[in-house]
Amino acid sequence: MGKYLIPTTAAGLVLCASTAFGSLATVNNGAGDISLSGDVDANADATGGGSPLASTAATAYTYDGGADTGTLASYVYGVGVDSANTLGGLTFVYVLTVNANPGLLLGELQIGSTSSQSYWGSTVEMGYGTGTAVAPATGSLNLDSILNFKWSPESTTAGTYYLVVGTAIKTYELSTSTVQDGGASPNITILAPAAVPEASTVMAGALMLLPLGIGAVRALRKERTA
Repeated sequence: MGKYLIPTTAAGLVLCASTAFGSLATVNNGAGDISLSGDVDANADATGGGSPLASTAATAYTYDGGADTGTLASYVYGVGVDSANTLGGLTFVYVLTVNANPGLLLGELQIGSTSSQSYWGSTVEMGYGTGTAVAPATGSLNLDSILNFKWSPESTTAGTYYLVVGTAIKTYELSTSTVQDGGASPNITILAPAAVPEASTVMAGALMLLPLGIGAVRALRKERTA
């Protein structure tokens, strides 16, 4: 199934209309799993509604030899749209549907990876939207780039899961996600925070531009002395 972004222009209207009820859990990088019990975001946007800045289509996935199937879609909302996000950046919502079957086991949704370079920063806020079939038990953030929602024990309930991540990041890009329990789905394209260049990369770029700056100064001096 194709994957695409759906831009919208009415995000400003949602800013005034949306009201969040409940809270999200603050999750620090490398702190391990923390409980997400009761961290409900009742904002309508937390279930993929309203007017997101962009979204990805519901993409089909399969794992465990085809025994487990469903779809995953993603949405990104602008700064201030969801007041449950107190970090001051974008809010991301992942809508995971799980199909009913005898061998159903949902253990984890992993978003981002070191290879995709999605950059969540050192702190995020995690929770779930109302209507989630079974709330995730824990959440974690590792390496600033791998975010996990986990069900323990595994969920055997078919239905829709709304997973919310509040961030301090203000730019977004396409990244990857997997759904898993024992086996894992192939990478699914989703929205996540944009990668932040490493300091060494930024410095290298500045050094490459330095000769151009020196050349421009020399040219100006020649013109003034001509």
